[in-house]
Amino acid sequence: QVLLQLPYSRILENEADFVGLQVAAKACYDVREASAFWGKMSIIDKLREARGEAVKEPAWLSTHPSHTDRQEMIDLQMSEAIMLRDACQCPRLKSKDPRHSVWMLQKQLVQPSSKGMQLKESPGLMFKRDVLVFSEASSSTYMYTYVGGRKLGKN
Repeated sequence: QVLLQLPYSRILENEADFVGLQVAAKACYDVREASAFWGKMSIIDKLREARGEAVKEPAWLSTHPSHTDRQEMIDLQMSEAIMLRDACQCPRLKSKDPRHSVWMLQKQLVQPSSKGMQLKESPGLMFKRDVLVFSEASSSTYMYTYVGGRKLGKN
């Protein structure tokens, strides 16, 4: 099962993500939010792993692609989804790309020390901290959202 069905299951999940992105594009949603969502899920996983609240399972044992892999696959399909959205005569997307704040946060996260995941020192970058509560485990973590500062792509 591990060698035959699990890789097939991950392929089906990638295909479902692709179809979902097309449906969202045809329905005039901001398809960039899909990438932002999986990026945030990836950050949460990394924070939980760093705090010892979760153990990362090997990719070859997983029935689903990792959140990071999903984000990357969706980003690869993004230009096609945006063109499809435009072909459906949807309203223009907002100029502010929801992925930028996630990318900035992912770029700023490092994994040092026993303190777990930390933000690099970032003069000029501003993040808003929100508490995310996981109801079942009654534990929480923080979600940082980039809210301003230096222009993207500059160090």
